[in-house]
Amino acid sequence: MVGWLILIVGILFFISVMFAWFFLLGALKVHIVKKIPLSSDLFNLFHNHSLVTIYYTLAKGNKSAREENIKVTNLKSKKLANGYRTIIISLILLVIFILLIATYDWRISN
Repeated sequence: MVGWLILIVGILFFISVMFAWFFLLGALKVHIVKKIPLSSDLFNLFHNHSLVTIYYTLAKGNKSAREENIKVTNLKSKKLANGYRTIIISLILLVIFILLIATYDWRISN
């Protein structure tokens, strides 16, 4: 009976460690920060339009880039939080696994 529990807890521990690595490595992916594209169209904007139009266009570009960067950051935060929760679950399973092995060894030796 204890042997089966050791096997089941060991498998669950292994799976939880794999999920923790999956979440943490997914959060560590490098992403390119969105910014206003510097193209000839943007430079022509400075020469051919008023300051109000220039400021509005720059603000609009910054807003869309900021929103995209916030989405990516929020996704990474969720992956990190899931990774930390999974690490906690893994540690609990590890303690249970060690206790089961100690119990099994103690039963065999007595």
